[in-house]
Amino acid sequence: MTFGNFAVFGDSYSTFEGYVPEGYLFWYGPHKNEVNGVLTVEQTWWHPIATAPGNHLLFNNSYSGSTICNTSYEKRYCPDSSFVGRMKIFDGHADDLDTVFVFAGTNDTWAGSPLGENIEKPYADYTDDELRQVLPAAHCLLDYLRAKLPKTRIVLLINDYLSDPIKAVLHRGGEEYGCDVIDLPDISRNDGHPTADGMREIREAIYAYYENH
Repeated sequence: MTFGNFAVFGDSYSTFEGYVPEGYLFWYGPHKNEVNGVLTVEQTWWHPIATAPGNHLLFNNSYSGSTICNTSYEKRYCPDSSFVGRMKIFDGHADDLDTVFVFAGTNDTWAGSPLGENIEKPYADYTDDELRQVLPAAHCLLDYLRAKLPKTRIVLLINDYLSDPIKAVLHRGGEEYGCDVIDLPDISRNDGHPTADGMREIREAIYAYYENH
């Protein structure tokens, strides 16, 4: 399975020092959170995909601690780090992105971000209040990605840690917007984050999905 030119849009699980935009928070690095044992970029779930024949990583826009919606930990307003706040990075990439991996929802679950209602409408019509809530923000995110990337394969990676309502909205939205939805197994973790084995298990789950679809 090849993914061509691809991007990673994620949270801490997909970060590595020096591979995310300057100023972004990251969880993984050569001397950071060594308890996870992910000390080289080659141990991340995504870097071996990038170096496989037929694949090329255009960019990794992952921000540690980021929520889908604009409400983060301690109810903090976070439009600079949230997925809906960062999604405009995909403007202008309709012709050069073959695949986007979206790995989202973990921090919304952990932070207890307000769920809100399942509101489905064009992305430009969501209000600021709605984007502070997970369910409408998730719909907005997927509508935006599909509108801006009509021919791109969008892959939703679903952490088994996610709350049931967040899993449900990502599954429903994934089906509606023609995304590939991959439910991850109970991967190896330490301090809530993938170990080196957990990273390999994520990658194996991705390849296993495409072997069966």
